[in-house]
Amino acid sequence: MAHEGFIKYLVLPELRLLETRQGLRGGTEFFAEKTSEMEVCPRCATPSWAGYDRRWVRLKDDPLRNGECVLWVHKRRFYCKPCRRPFTEPVDGVRKGYRTTQRYRSRLLWACEHFSDLKAVRRVYGCSSALLYRVLYEQLERKRRTRLYPWPEKVGIDEHLFKHDSRLNTRRFVTMIVATRTSG
Repeated sequence: MAHEGFIKYLVLPELRLLETRQGLRGGTEFFAEKTSEMEVCPRCATPSWAGYDRRWVRLKDDPLRNGECVLWVHKRRFYCKPCRRPFTEPVDGVRKGYRTTQRYRSRLLWACEHFSDLKAVRRVYGCSSALLYRVLYEQLERKRRTRLYPWPEKVGIDEHLFKHDSRLNTRRFVTMIVATRTSG
């Protein structure tokens, strides 16, 4: 049972682990595929079951026991009939067009904050300076935005009568959602 939980942590949601191999430089490679039967077209939001191709995508993930961790995902390509264009299925935890997981990117920020220099971060995480700086500024911006707009502790929901049409005997209501502040 504990082994299943560990495997679910290693692979991203909706992925099924196929195989594990010893990788280069003492790392580990995980081979997985997505388990959903259909995907939704990102252009027109039409469900598609018409898969016509598969390809392996290499994703860098959070290092495991100081060794490089690579996740190979066997992604399917679908064909959207209304758009008449193909699209590749998305993977939760990986932004479109990226070759690194979100876990890897947030871990790079942690490493930049805790390591003595960025050269050590590049060596441990096996990334280029360009990727390191790009991810560092991206993650710092995400952190800054969460501090600017923190989630409220309490939310108030109320509705009131907006318009009453006596001829049609209808009522229109407006729902308001308000962030309430706690005094402290």
